[in-house]
Amino acid sequence: MGSDLNVVIATDCGSTTTKAILIEKKDGQYRQTFRGEAPTTVEAPFEDVTRGVLNAIQEVEELSGRKILDGERIITPAEGDVGIDIYISTSSAGGGLQMMVGGVVQAMTGESAQRCALGAGAIVMDTLAANDGRLPHEKIERIRQLRPDMLLLAGGTDGGTISHVVELAEYIAAADPKPRFGSGFMLPVIFSGNQDARKEVARVLGEKTALTVTENIRPVLEEENLGPARHVIHDLFLEHVMAQAPGYRKLVGWTGAPIMPTPGAVGEIMQTIARQQEINVVGVDIGGATTDVFSVFGEVFNRTVSANLGLSLGGLGSLTGNYIRREFRQQGEITILNVNFTRPLGPAFLSAGVFQTRAIDERGYAGQVLLTLPLGARTTASTGAALDDSGVGGFAQLQRALPIGPGYGYRLQAGSGDTSNSLAEVAARSNYGSYRLAAAQFEGRTSYQAEISGGIAAIGGGLYASRRLDDSFALVDVPDFDNVRIYDQNQLVGRTNGKGRLLVPRLLPYQANTIRVDPADLPLDARIPDLSREAVPYFRSGTVTRFDIQRAKAATFVAADPDGEPLMPGIELVAEAGGAHYPIGYEGFAYVSDLHVGRNVFLTDGPDDVCRFVINYPQDAEIQPDLGIVRCERPAP
Repeated sequence: MGSDLNVVIATDCGSTTTKAILIEKKDGQYRQTFRGEAPTTVEAPFEDVTRGVLNAIQEVEELSGRKILDGERIITPAEGDVGIDIYISTSSAGGGLQMMVGGVVQAMTGESAQRCALGAGAIVMDTLAANDGRLPHEKIERIRQLRPDMLLLAGGTDGGTISHVVELAEYIAAADPKPRFGSGFMLPVIFSGNQDARKEVARVLGEKTALTVTENIRPVLEEENLGPARHVIHDLFLEHVMAQAPGYRKLVGWTGAPIMPTPGAVGEIMQTIARQQEINVVGVDIGGATTDVFSVFGEVFNRTVSANLGLSLGGLGSLTGNYIRREFRQQGEITILNVNFTRPLGPAFLSAGVFQTRAIDERGYAGQVLLTLPLGARTTASTGAALDDSGVGGFAQLQRALPIGPGYGYRLQAGSGDTSNSLAEVAARSNYGSYRLAAAQFEGRTSYQAEISGGIAAIGGGLYASRRLDDSFALVDVPDFDNVRIYDQNQLVGRTNGKGRLLVPRLLPYQANTIRVDPADLPLDARIPDLSREAVPYFRSGTVTRFDIQRAKAATFVAADPDGEPLMPGIELVAEAGGAHYPIGYEGFAYVSDLHVGRNVFLTDGPDDVCRFVINYPQDAEIQPDLGIVRCERPAP
């Protein structure tokens, strides 16, 4: 921590409970001074993780006498007994980071992938392997059933098997997996296997998943290289998983440092202790839903055990439950009981749950049965029934989620019974704003809503209209190339304007946000050094990400001798300016680039006498013109 950080508030959004601690610098040492708790609110009926965070921080306020909150805003920096200098957080809410891993051999690359995911703070739901004894359709169905947040695919040492690695990739593609959160988004898949298989894996998974390629976690049989893949898992946890979980976008905007999975943060603490004290360390973290065992031996870190609290019913589905009992000084005792059952039914999902709360002399309960059917990448249909204190009601809904970039979405909902209501809503996004129209009917009353939101940013010497700017952003500059599709973390976010610029909102601060251009939108003569760049903005600020793309002046022609006969293949043309080499193909075919308007001179570099070619590139040349037969000139003897 920096010397100017004297008061810190830290929270851990757990699966059942959100904890908050106040850390203050006293006598030159950081000390935990106060602690607060509140139930985690990432799941129904709240579906906003920030509610639990605010409740936990509010308890710290009561105990410490320090004013930390101004409504829903955390006061920074600290001045006297008001505010804090930085807010940080970890999270395992919503079940934490849930992953599947895969490897060619279960006892080798499969176990390496499992250790890698566990060390990054994930819960490993299953390990796929070429030799795990399951039939192909069983593996595919398993992927569909589990719906992990992320998938890590390893397999093959560098230079080893390719076919088995591609086979595992094909199982993933056939399953067409959907993530737990953000059903309209592609599942993040990390490939960290045989580098010779990267091209084939990208061919199989590149269009169906958000594929990221990193170093092989087992480059040779005797060596594990887990670090690079673990770093990628941390990054994708923020970029894909947390960004889609209820309320996390808002939470990320509050924090002054990246949010880590709770087990990953515990692992970092243990590694720091082991390194500073030069000792081996074993630790146990008993959480509300998981129990984790960590070890650091000889500077090698492993998270060896992760146990979920719940009951698997095999093909029947799964059963989970939570019980929370809390005592507050002012509100008295509060208890919460939650039981949920889930089961896949082909492409659909059936879920049922009951929820009960008891506070002082009040008791509330709710129950719900829901059947959800995906109808495409962003469209779902659902129907069910709900029971609460007000009565029983049925409902049906058809919903198309808004994309992260320009596009549209809608929601049609109808209810019956004691809570009869209906809703029709359509929403759209463009590069310049967000738009929403809605009509709702509740208990015989009809209401209408219309909403338009947007933002204006001053950056890069200009003013740019944008969607609402609540957090960090980037100005993407592709000079003079308009209507080019721009992607943020493999999600389409918009197209460049007439000047080749696009403002991209909703970036993660202090993180490497991968911005990519679509080469299909660039002309054939475009020279593209890099298709992707990393934008690392500060908190609630912007950065300029520039792509240095230029038009390449190139031409083809038939290289002939002074008599008009094509030169032999294999002879090279050497540019007089710059010295670039261009081989001559069959029948004298030649391709040259890096030309400039006017006179360009090339010399032969072959077994025969030197011959000079003069290429006159016209001012108004079409893309890569064919100049026909060009005869060379032999120097005078």
